[in-house]
Amino acid sequence: GDDDDDLVEIRFKGRLVMVPAEKSTPALGAPDAVRLTVTGSPARIEDSLSETVVVARRATFESVVERMELEGTPDEPASVRNPDFTLDAARFARDRSAGTGSSEGPGTIVMGGAGSKPLVVSWARRMALRLEHGTGAAEDSFRGADFEGEEEARGTDFELESGTLSVEARPEGRKDVPRRIVAGGGVRARGLGASRGRFEADRVEIALSPNAAGDAQPRTLVATGDVMAADDAQVLWASGLRATFVEPRPGAAAAAGALRSAVGAVVAAGPVALALSDGSRGFASGLEGDGAGRTARLVGPDVMVIRGNLVLDQLAEVNVQESPARLGAVGPGRASSFRDEVLPRADGRVGRPRVGGVPRMQATWRESLAYADGAVKSRDGSPDRGLLLLQGGVRVRASREANAAEALDADEVQVELLPRAARGGPRAGDGEGAGDAQAIGTMRAVGNVRLEARQWADARRQGDPRLFRTNAPNIAYDGSTGGARVD
Repeated sequence: GDDDDDLVEIRFKGRLVMVPAEKSTPALGAPDAVRLTVTGSPARIEDSLSETVVVARRATFESVVERMELEGTPDEPASVRNPDFTLDAARFARDRSAGTGSSEGPGTIVMGGAGSKPLVVSWARRMALRLEHGTGAAEDSFRGADFEGEEEARGTDFELESGTLSVEARPEGRKDVPRRIVAGGGVRARGLGASRGRFEADRVEIALSPNAAGDAQPRTLVATGDVMAADDAQVLWASGLRATFVEPRPGAAAAAGALRSAVGAVVAAGPVALALSDGSRGFASGLEGDGAGRTARLVGPDVMVIRGNLVLDQLAEVNVQESPARLGAVGPGRASSFRDEVLPRADGRVGRPRVGGVPRMQATWRESLAYADGAVKSRDGSPDRGLLLLQGGVRVRASREANAAEALDADEVQVELLPRAARGGPRAGDGEGAGDAQAIGTMRAVGNVRLEARQWADARRQGDPRLFRTNAPNIAYDGSTGGARVD
């Protein structure tokens, strides 16, 4: 014909032999169709109109219905390369009239726009492409793919493994860029955000959009079922989670090859468990976090925080800051200090414990709690002390020895917590557990203070005890010796 677009040019070496088709030859898809089968070691086919290059040991093309079948081997797969995607597979078939493509057996596809870091997916069993048929002379557009069998997906900011995977794409200028990923069947992800965290869930949905370089970059993530999210500083477990991704802070991605996204807002549905790098554990009904600011809000009812031998509970909500360690809560609550650690050392997630035994000290309050690690600076070279501040109708009850009991009531109580031996906190699988037991140093009571101490002859606490009682505006109490000083 006169139209160069309809011209097919075949170059070969050797003879050209034309023979009638055998009876066993599959029927053509249309009466005026032409089927072309090319074999080679391998054969190479170029389509200048669609900018497509096909390389395969055996390639079959059928006109009119526009069907293509490619055959290779696992060691030398057939390949298709065009501006929208690159595919390598042992077998691949495309039916343009139906807008589909498929591959049986293992393979790899590279999807993405003009950027240098597209989305790469490998599969073990099966892949199905979804294509949008072009109009007129326009070529088909890539709209998505479904994968089965030990998938691996790699993008600009993540690596993901799953049992099933679905990718959706949308046009971005002249390119088709991945915009949505849905993974199921046990999802494991790495490198999400600039902190290079780890992630696990039953099902994950990731929304992507192109960045300035044209790369598919994650924007939001929704996960459900046995969710675990971890980085170097904390581990979070939940039944569901939603996260957004933001640009990393200046300088955070300066190193070559650094990731281009950081975790922003995080909302987790409970029951939620949290493990921090200092060994603390938190238990709540929900969590709202800020990945960039390294803060989190644990939501109740009855939030519990355990730090070695110290238990905070009966809290409506708790605000946590990672570094320096800060903790705050508005409303009533309870703090209990035990002789030994409350939680045994354990890998991974632990359930919310039922705390038993009699605490050495227990405090309740009505208004607020605040904790700051290292807030009390040392003057003699010893480690700095943490400060626990309780406000509003504070009641403290202590029993350092079996034959003694102390009671302290005040408007406000400040408790210095002696530093623990430095240890790494729990990770998902690294074998660390709760922090070391933490002792109480000086306790200062302010406003309408009442201090009472009772001591019996023995642990049976029979008979009248020796009694000490005082009221004062301010009292300092030594938690290690039981001594008190009235200011």
